Amino acid sequence: MADLQMTPGQSPPLAVITDTDQRGVLYIITALGLATVATSLLIRSYVRVEFSHSYGMDDISIGVSSLLFVIQSALVIVATREGIGRTLSDVTDLDALQKTYYASNLFYILSLWTSKISNLLLIFRLSAQRAHKLTTQAIIAFTSLLGVVSFLLVALVCDLSHPWVFVGQKCSGVGARWEAVAAFDIITELAAFAVIFYILWDVQIARNKKTAIITGFAFRLLMIAPLAVRLGYIVSNLDAQDPTLRQDKVVVNTQTELVVALVAATVPCLRPFMGAVDTSFGAAAAGTSLAGSGYAKRSTRSGNARQYSNESKQVLSSNGFRIGRKKKGVDELASHDDIALEPISRSWTGKAGLEDQTEERHTSTTTKQSADDHQSVGSQDSQQMIIRRDVEWNVRYESRQDEAENVMERMERYNTQPRR
Repeated sequence: MADLQMTPGQSPPLAVITDTDQRGVLYIITALGLATVATSLLIRSYVRVEFSHSYGMDDISIGVSSLLFVIQSALVIVATREGIGRTLSDVTDLDALQKTYYASNLFYILSLWTSKISNLLLIFRLSAQRAHKLTTQAIIAFTSLLGVVSFLLVALVCDLSHPWVFVGQKCSGVGARWEAVAAFDIITELAAFAVIFYILWDVQIARNKKTAIITGFAFRLLMIAPLAVRLGYIVSNLDAQDPTLRQDKVVVNTQTELVVALVAATVPCLRPFMGAVDTSFGAAAAGTSLAGSGYAKRSTRSGNARQYSNESKQVLSSNGFRIGRKKKGVDELASHDDIALEPISRSWTGKAGLEDQTEERHTSTTTKQSADDHQSVGSQDSQQMIIRRDVEWNVRYESRQDEAENVMERMERYNTQPRR
């Protein structure tokens, strides 16, 4: 940079990209990563505030992961300033460089695995059946365990009194440690993706909606590509003559992997995916949604939402009765359903006594309260999302011939009664 010719009024750049100094690339990649993650987090926050008015554990987890990513990026910038991505002969403070770079790797593990937990917590929120919830909880525990193991594998390397030293240090097993961390990373991502298939296997929804849901979670699998490239550079750099300069490609793929992992946590919150999740059952669709968004707008839940009433399509049975499934307020939707049977019109007239008998004979209301409904969204403040719930009702009624005979018998008795 000393040979760089500057015109009056210009200040020297932060870094000049040359064959022996790639720090400028690292500055640009890190800054772009921070901007991308910040935009993604703002979009997710907007969706939550505008349409959901609530936060879940998955939101808290992704917030923590984003904070850890900011710290990791700051450490990368400091390590770059100290000489990462620069030839070893130009490094002035090698000890500070190695300590900072070591710390950035630890925060890389923390941010990455916290984002995995956030993804699994979102899947848990979408799980309706007990078996799905138990499976997701088991995967969360398994992922947490592998995350702790990965952190220890990266933290405890070579000389435990100076684990950050990697220049001039001959240590066996470093490549194997990073290979194990990468294997754990891929296994947990595939396990989380398999849970989505397991949940959607028996769900009766349109194929395009299933595709939208799977695509939303499959976006996260893109992080396997930079992960594999990163691992290749780590292994090849173990015997490098200029280890500080060769770390530039490792840093680029590290930041790329983290950005993909964090952005992928927001993709399932966007309109195409949530429009597919919205099935008008449970908390996923209670209230007003925006253009197919499945997150409920809860601002009217305590007021107008309870006054909401939606009668399903009326079906005319063969005996002339209207069979209607009446859906009550949003808060009562998941707790019980009413089946109302009532005559559309009467074909005879008579005195009050006969009308009372007729109404008693033909009008009935059956209410069934399902225990499964209480398990899903029994409370009015439930946040659980149900992808689909099918309720099948069997209504028994007399045939038209039997009904006609009963009517004729009553009419005959009525006609034979003495009249005043």
